[in-house]
Amino acid sequence: DERRLHPRHQKSSYRDPFRTEVDMNIIVSPYGKPTFYCRPDSTLIRALEEYYIPDQVERIAASPVMYIKTLRAGKAVAHRFAERYIDSFGFGILLHPTLKREVFADEAERPFIENSLDYTSIIPLLSFPESELAFHTHKFETSLNYKNPFGELCLPTYEEIMEKISTISRYCSLRIGDFITIELTPGIEISHQPGEEFPPRLIGKVDEKEIFNFVIK
Repeated sequence: DERRLHPRHQKSSYRDPFRTEVDMNIIVSPYGKPTFYCRPDSTLIRALEEYYIPDQVERIAASPVMYIKTLRAGKAVAHRFAERYIDSFGFGILLHPTLKREVFADEAERPFIENSLDYTSIIPLLSFPESELAFHTHKFETSLNYKNPFGELCLPTYEEIMEKISTISRYCSLRIGDFITIELTPGIEISHQPGEEFPPRLIGKVDEKEIFNFVIK
């Protein structure tokens, strides 16, 4: 009976209201690279109005992404079967903080901390079925202060997505509900610059429907 357990061994009833999934991987495929890395699920947030840059962060960049949500668990998935592992897809944006050197000077270890900061993986709830993935029928647009510094978003082909799923699963077991995020542009710095009247605002739209809109403070 859990009521008889010492308090530190009891299950916590706290649930973060901004998160809806637990125990999943957030896998990042960097723009223009065949590699990948994982972020902790504490970086996930589905919606926000403001992102406050931590005091330890010197600057921050952003990369628009397409995400794939996995339907089932698997390991070493063959390319020809990869589509069976896709539940849905959608779009979002990743934030990439850079720590101040005086806070953490070890160059080899800094990326691990920078990769773990809370609420830097913005993956909105709006998604589309796997059956629409091959046709690129949805238009994703991003803007910074109502301008587009990201340029044209480079969406992966259907075959490239299948290859990424296959490659990732050779090294990292897929779980149900994982998010595979594919960066669509290089990171663009979005930090508030001295002399700017208003803080940076990031807006994302799919088919003219707003999926995120928040300021960086």
